Amino acid sequence: MSIWRSQESEQDLHEACAAYLWRVVLPPAKWTCIALGAIQLTGAQRAKLSRMGVQAAWPDFIVVHRGIYGLELKRPGGRLSRSHLYRTRRGTLRERTGQEENFLELQVAGMTIAVCMSVDDVKGALHAWGVPARRST
Repeated sequence: MSIWRSQESEQDLHEACAAYLWRVVLPPAKWTCIALGAIQLTGAQRAKLSRMGVQAAWPDFIVVHRGIYGLELKRPGGRLSRSHLYRTRRGTLRERTGQEENFLELQVAGMTIAVCMSVDDVKGALHAWGVPARRST
């Protein structure tokens, strides 16, 4: 699935990338998906996860192999979110951290991040990072 089809959703891309990672990534490399943005959460669920330490604006996939790498999946033309202010139901002003700002902080902390729009982009990132992978067709 190297060419994006307009009728495909970002979830389709997530699932195709997960299938690709399952198929090709070799030990000792490890990976996981943190696609919380794909799930509609209630305010109570969001608050509970926040109290437990879940943070917003992280890459969709985390790959670990002699470093920490993030894969952020976007549709063509898609953009990283930006931090913005909002009001809670009680009227309290809060800031929601965006991907642009958080990704910069993650990079300063040592994470390498690639924004990918296709499985081929993911494949290229893994190769560039030296992540062990079996050859795929």
